[in-house]
Amino acid sequence: MNAIQETHRAAREGDLGQLRSLIAADPGLLQATDDESPFPTPLHQAAARGQIEAVLWLLEQDADARWHGPQTPLHVAWQRPDNSPVIHALVAHGAAHSGIFAAVYLDDQEQVAALVGADPDSVHERDDAGMTPLHRAAENGQRAMVEALIGHGADVEARTPDGQTPLQ
Repeated sequence: MNAIQETHRAAREGDLGQLRSLIAADPGLLQATDDESPFPTPLHQAAARGQIEAVLWLLEQDADARWHGPQTPLHVAWQRPDNSPVIHALVAHGAAHSGIFAAVYLDDQEQVAALVGADPDSVHERDDAGMTPLHRAAENGQRAMVEALIGHGADVEARTPDGQTPLQ
């Protein structure tokens, strides 16, 4: 197992001692990518497995919370049930594209209403992948959030760069 794989394993398993040791020896491992893994960075690995202590430590070391690839650390964290602490940590470190996306990721309908009340166009924002808040809520099966966004004027016909609408 090479150093990148070992770092990813330590992050995935929440082995903070090993993670600290590896990154202290080679700081480049903090952002080291494994292109063969669906979770390409140590932060992705920890977020995908709900390893909150590892996530927090990696973020304290300035791991890139908005790393762009097929999925961000926030997207992989969001796909794990009961991963709210990791999602909150990532959002607190700037992982969400904007306030309305943060509110969607946190499933905070009151915040969505406040943001749309202050800026009605915010419901039409697009993230770096070309998705709207409605796309993200639908992607995660947040039925109540989907209904709330539609109630606030979200476009159910908005298309992603690959042509998908939110409700497809």
